[in-house]
Amino acid sequence: MKDKLSGSVSTVISLGDCFPVQFRDTCLGSLRLILPLAGGSLLMLGLAPLFTPPAQAESPYRFYRVDGRPEVYLVDDHYWDIDIEPNPKPSRKPQTVCHVQNPSQMETFGGFGQVQVVRDRAFMRGRVYQGECSWLNGFYRLASRAEIYRLNNTHLCWVSSPEMMETYGGFGQVIVVEDSSDLLAGRKNSGTCEWPK
Repeated sequence: MKDKLSGSVSTVISLGDCFPVQFRDTCLGSLRLILPLAGGSLLMLGLAPLFTPPAQAESPYRFYRVDGRPEVYLVDDHYWDIDIEPNPKPSRKPQTVCHVQNPSQMETFGGFGQVQVVRDRAFMRGRVYQGECSWLNGFYRLASRAEIYRLNNTHLCWVSSPEMMETYGGFGQVIVVEDSSDLLAGRKNSGTCEWPK
C-alpha cells in the first residue's frame, strides 16, 4: 500500500471478515477496496461476500384461507415417527391441519403476510383435522384477566405470583391475547407452575 496522500489507488483485500449465518457457526469471506481521496481521506468500498450461504430449508408449515372467508388454517407437513403401544414398530403421525384461533395467534406464527388465499379447501385433503391450533410455547395472558399461563410442549400451568414470573425472566415476555383464546388447546392443565430451578 502506497502513501495515503500520494493519490495512487491502493487495494486491501480482507478475507475472513465474519458475517453471521443463521443456524451456523461459520464466517464468510469479504472483499474491501480502499481508495485514497484528495485531502488525505479514504474511501472504503465493501463488496459482496465471496460466497453466499445455502438457502434455508423450507418450512413445513403452511397457512391458507379460502377466498371470501376469514378463517385461516395451519397445515403441518411434518411426518413424525411415534411409538404406539403395544405396536413395537414406530408409526407415522399423519400430516395435520388446524384452525388458527384469532389474529393474536396468527401474529405469534409470524403474521398474516404468509397466508395463501385459495379457491377451496383442497389443502385439507388427506390430513387429520385437529380443531383449534395449539399456541406456541411461552407466557400468555388473556386481555381481560390478570392470570399468566406458561405453555410448554404438552402442558399449561398457572404462574402463581409476580415473584415467580420474575424468576422465569420477567413480564416483558408475556403475550396478551384475545379473551376468546383457548390456551389449553392441545395441552393438559398441570395446575400451578413449578418454580424454575
